[in-house]
Amino acid sequence: TRNFQRIFRKAVGSSPSSYIMQIRLQKARKLLRNTDLSVADISLDAGFGNSNYFIKCFKKELAITPVKFRMRYNLKK
Repeated sequence: TRNFQRIFRKAVGSSPSSYIMQIRLQKARKLLRNTDLSVADISLDAGFGNSNYFIKCFKKELAITPVKFRMRYNLKK
């Protein structure tokens, strides 16, 4: 396991868990911009266990809540 993590970090530039989090948040941002799905549905579609954890991770990474992100960047306006 440690060997895999070391090789992964060297190849990708981040830990496997950080990489997966970035992929999940990227999917969530796309869904927030392009759909009318609820934040709860988006959190599940992006692979988060619950919406509270999703909101916490989203805000930590982007310094904005998912709802405010949607209001600012929604492409469906």
